[in-house]
Amino acid sequence: MAIANQGVSPHRRWRDPFLPVSIVGAILILVAALLPATASGEAESTPQTELGRSAISRLYFAAFDRPADLDGLDYWHRIHQDGTVLPEIADYFVSSEEFSNTYGDIDNAGLVDLIYQNVLKRPADEDGLNYWVGLLESGHSSGTILNGFAQSPEFDLLTQDQPLEPPPPVFPSQVLMIGDSIFHGIRLLEIPVGSAELTFMTEEGRHVAALPDLLTEANEAGELATSDVVVIHLGTNGWLPEYDAMFDSQIAALAPHPVLVVNTEVARPWESTANDRIAKVAVLHDHVQLVDWNRHVAPHPNWMRADGIHPNRTGLTELAGLIADRILKTYEPSE
Repeated sequence: MAIANQGVSPHRRWRDPFLPVSIVGAILILVAALLPATASGEAESTPQTELGRSAISRLYFAAFDRPADLDGLDYWHRIHQDGTVLPEIADYFVSSEEFSNTYGDIDNAGLVDLIYQNVLKRPADEDGLNYWVGLLESGHSSGTILNGFAQSPEFDLLTQDQPLEPPPPVFPSQVLMIGDSIFHGIRLLEIPVGSAELTFMTEEGRHVAALPDLLTEANEAGELATSDVVVIHLGTNGWLPEYDAMFDSQIAALAPHPVLVVNTEVARPWESTANDRIAKVAVLHDHVQLVDWNRHVAPHPNWMRADGIHPNRTGLTELAGLIADRILKTYEPSE
């Protein structure tokens, strides 16, 4: 994406509550906004990674008036490290589905006004509005102007007491793992799932029909009460029609307990039926999330043992990591 690199100051028309910026200072601010984040006026002692992440975080506030989400921040920071400059990233923000859904189909005047609202928390004054609209109409990109506002000393001052990055995700301390031989392999090899302490209720050859008794046992033993998340992997050994309603009702009864259901990679005729039913439960219940092991493992047959059912050590490690990743993205500690 070509970005016009012209001597435009995104701050020279800013007025109250800040002092006017000199022409030389305005040009320097624009140059800083167009260069990678490490060339901005931030402290030299700040690591390059922090500089880039902070700059992208400010883009989120300027474009969407919200903090960055962790996944998005990580993604755009990698893109930035790979060489995409901040004005180009800002252009992607302006052309994003979230931007369109939030603001609708806006013209140049609407774009300038929302930048003023998001950055300065006030409408654009008439002179400023006409100035920036004129620049946009003369060919300057939306991303160049948005990034200039986002990286300005004024905006940095306004956000200095506001955390730019989202808080780190919290991993649950206790996870209950209910399953068959697949989870039993994780147990035997002592493969971690994130940083959680794991409680296993696993057995080789286990069928879905065992779920009601397992949950009753877990409840009576206090395992449900002490577990932050319940992870269930059943279906490896078959799926009968009578399992459908039972599985749904048992999972539903766990609400509001967070539940992850893991689908199967079993290379047997019932695989698609089992996975359809497991996915349906995740769609129907807000407290349930699907861990799509089937899709994750499909490109990697070397993760599976010769029987096409049981993952090898590498596969089990990947499965544990997939579960941990899903927990990180969805788990919200209760108040």
